[in-house]
Amino acid sequence: MLILSGKRQKKRRILEYLSSMDESGDKNIIEFPFISFENIAIATDNFSDCNMIGKGGFGKVYKVRVKKFGIT
Repeated sequence: MLILSGKRQKKRRILEYLSSMDESGDKNIIEFPFISFENIAIATDNFSDCNMIGKGGFGKVYKVRVKKFGIT
């Protein structure tokens, strides 16, 4: 019996999902829209400090104004 810690178990479930097949037998493919740097700069008010919501291992995290992307 294999017992995994919470983080390891979550990571394993995500990896299993990403490598799994859908009902038609095709691999699950996650597609993300392309967002240009210019659009990100606009949506964050040029990376304004008032839009920064935190810092992580990959850098600063900003909130965006979704309307700037045309998403409702």
